[in-house]
Amino acid sequence: MVLGLLLLIWGDDRLGASGTLRPGLLLLLALLVVLMLASVELAALLRAKFGRAHAPVLYLAAAAGAIATYAGPQMHSPRTAGAALATLVAGVMLTAFVVHSYRRRDCEGAAAAGGSALLAMGYLGVLPGLYLLLRTGGPGVAFSPWVIAAAVMITKSCDIGAYFTGRFLGRHKLIPWLSPGKTVEGLLGGMAFSALWAVIFVQIGAHFAPDRAIPWWYAALAGLLLGFLGQVGDLIASLLKRDAGLKDWAKTIPGFGGVMDVADSPLLVAPAVYWLLTLAPAA
Repeated sequence: MVLGLLLLIWGDDRLGASGTLRPGLLLLLALLVVLMLASVELAALLRAKFGRAHAPVLYLAAAAGAIATYAGPQMHSPRTAGAALATLVAGVMLTAFVVHSYRRRDCEGAAAAGGSALLAMGYLGVLPGLYLLLRTGGPGVAFSPWVIAAAVMITKSCDIGAYFTGRFLGRHKLIPWLSPGKTVEGLLGGMAFSALWAVIFVQIGAHFAPDRAIPWWYAALAGLLLGFLGQVGDLIASLLKRDAGLKDWAKTIPGFGGVMDVADSPLLVAPAVYWLLTLAPAA
């Protein structure tokens, strides 16, 4: 998966630099493919909880959120972008209500259908769309796709550090009623591992672009925050799964579960990545 991510990032970097494709467009197309699987997994979770969910509606909602976030900076004014987003929200809700209730002449579960569509739009669409916004945000906000890859890998490195630290040093359960396997020691070890990789990536970046180098102390603090928020994102996903009575989102990826079992932490971290990068000194 790491090799696949690096290949995708390399392709977007080369195609964007050559002008063959708009920067971030290849990432958007890949995201739209992944959202097909993620929408099926979310629909299965919602069916387990509410008894009814439509994967195509959830996919349309998620795709609308991702495309709107990607295309927002390219619109003529912030007012136009805000109006377009509101229009998409209305369209997503209307589609969910019509598909859920109108054809069946049934009112039961309409609120859950509308809420599920908006959940898909925000959780599966807008949040990963923020990574695309970093790629296409205009002067001062447009970053190399390698920076996005580094942010995702820093976040996921917390999982690795937390696993090994918790396995060998874990004594105190973090939230036993929600995730019995997580420990306080594992969380701290994972955050430290994320901070270490953040500093390493910043040093690599400073070698290629010394005029835009981020201070090591800022990188360390950012790594700690990303690692912590990544674990919070994982816990939120566990909350949703336990509420629906599921252990994993799906069985799509052997050894991991579903696509959402891999993506749950980078999703919640996306807003923090955006603010940390755009506000970073010398970035």
